[in-house]
Amino acid sequence: MNEEIRKLEERVKNGDTIAMNNLAYMYEHGKGVDVNYAKAIELYEKAANLGNFYAMNNLAFMYQYGKGVDVNYAKAIELYKKAAALGNPSAMNNLAYMYGNGKGVDVNYAKAIELYEKAANLGNSDAMNNLGNMYGNGKGVAVNYAKAIELYEKAAGLGNSNAMNNLGYMYEIGKGVAVNYAKAIELYEKAAGLGNSTAMCNLGDMYEHGKGVAVNYAKAIELYKQAIAKGNANSEDIRKHLKKLEAIQEILQTTFQTKESSTTDQTRVEETTEDYKETQIKASQQKQEREELRELTDKLSKKYIGRNPTIRLLITNIYHNQKVIQKTTSSEEARQSIGNILLISSTGGGKTAIINDVAKKFNLPCEAVSLNQGFTAAGYVGLNLQDIFANLIKAANGDIQKAQKGIIILDEFDKIRINASETETRNIGFNQSLQKELLAYIEGKVIDVEINQTRKVKFDTSELTFIFAGAFQDITERSDVYSPESIINMSQEGYMPELLARINIQHYMPKYTKQDYIDILTKSEISPLQNFAVTCSMYEKNLITSPYSPFIESVAEEAVNLDQGVRGLNNIFANIRSWFLEDLIYSDEDILLLEPYNVIKRRKEKTGGYNL
Repeated sequence: MNEEIRKLEERVKNGDTIAMNNLAYMYEHGKGVDVNYAKAIELYEKAANLGNFYAMNNLAFMYQYGKGVDVNYAKAIELYKKAAALGNPSAMNNLAYMYGNGKGVDVNYAKAIELYEKAANLGNSDAMNNLGNMYGNGKGVAVNYAKAIELYEKAAGLGNSNAMNNLGYMYEIGKGVAVNYAKAIELYEKAAGLGNSTAMCNLGDMYEHGKGVAVNYAKAIELYKQAIAKGNANSEDIRKHLKKLEAIQEILQTTFQTKESSTTDQTRVEETTEDYKETQIKASQQKQEREELRELTDKLSKKYIGRNPTIRLLITNIYHNQKVIQKTTSSEEARQSIGNILLISSTGGGKTAIINDVAKKFNLPCEAVSLNQGFTAAGYVGLNLQDIFANLIKAANGDIQKAQKGIIILDEFDKIRINASETETRNIGFNQSLQKELLAYIEGKVIDVEINQTRKVKFDTSELTFIFAGAFQDITERSDVYSPESIINMSQEGYMPELLARINIQHYMPKYTKQDYIDILTKSEISPLQNFAVTCSMYEKNLITSPYSPFIESVAEEAVNLDQGVRGLNNIFANIRSWFLEDLIYSDEDILLLEPYNVIKRRKEKTGGYNL
């Protein structure tokens, strides 16, 4: 007898419920003993009756899948509930699955999400992955690829092969991220190395079609066979596909080993070779695109200090949206796949400047408008939303086709919340109407747009990228909000669910820190320090720009207090320049501005503050 089994049996005799559960597992899976479901169930039941929640969960699994017993969802749910109530995260995850898939109960996505979240918060990686699926597929929640990716990454970091596979798929097809075959392959390989048969199939598909790698039928066939050996649920379909793939491989091998071949075979090989060449060209183009996007990311990250996550998100999603437009054949299909973005950022956060720079890279027209423009208590005056599209056409130099693929920035989105405070809400009824109008455009609508008050043109909104932006100050300034996730979740209050469902990517741009401002001042090409240095040199004064200088630190501290981003920095330096010139002209002292901190120090001594 296996020594481990013998020791477990001794512990079982002494009433050890952990040993009962572990021995049952050995019988269920044939570890050191022959598979014996009846014995496994007997031991699971004994441990469960003694209060072991692991055994309750495992016994429920036997009933759910009919291992040694008839399938009995009601019994499985009863046991999952007992184990979940005792704090077993695996049972919570399994019970959530029952609710999410209607196994023994009516489908209840809300209950499933609640249980997945509880289990995920307890560190269960399966629950994290399953919750990611709910967000990725919009089950019980609005589709949120960013949230799905976040959960997949967390679960993958804990070694969950299903999450690795799902994250790889997001990178392969570009859901919530830019298409990245290299990253997809890396994740598929990790998951396949852990025995995940679905990842083996996905990796095989990458080799079969040359996605991120050279076409390699032999490697693809090997991976498909491994997936079958692992008991992949689609094994029959894989076997049928394998026959076709093996036939192609045989033709290729025969042709390249023999100089003479039949005309029919030669034609088939030539067709395959042409496909291979085309695949290689596409792979090379994609590689070049990735390199260009990385260079753009690095360039903008140096320009916009502290905004790398925002830059990456904008580049990847705008890139993906343009790919969707290229690949899809209908406006309706494009609209379903294009991602719209919500950016939560305080004033001066840099979002509009970053978006404009990204748009230039992709040669896209970009138009920004404030949704708070032209409001009165009586309703809507001045701005007509359709004017945005007319301005976008102008930005595209009259090219309507180009304009229809452009970017619309809808700023101050927070000002049209239906439940906003009285000081923010001009007209609740109007806000509702405005949200409905926005929803129509986001869902795709052909409208008549007036150009130069002389003619009207048809304009299709289906292929536009909409970026919503707002400060949501009533939320971001609250002391009880601790995380970006909390801010994003709370910012969704007061909007039509249908509208939120179309804004499937949410991103919080955190406020600049003191270190961010120091880096902007000393490293960024848009630093207002540069212009001030020119002013100083005009009067033969030197400017110390070390990040450790008291002057730089004092400006950074004031910028944090002002909280207006780079715009606030510019205002600070406008005042500093004024003080500097005032001291030069009206002071009897000979000011040697080797350290401009003297300027701020003098101003404090005179006025007790900056007086910005």
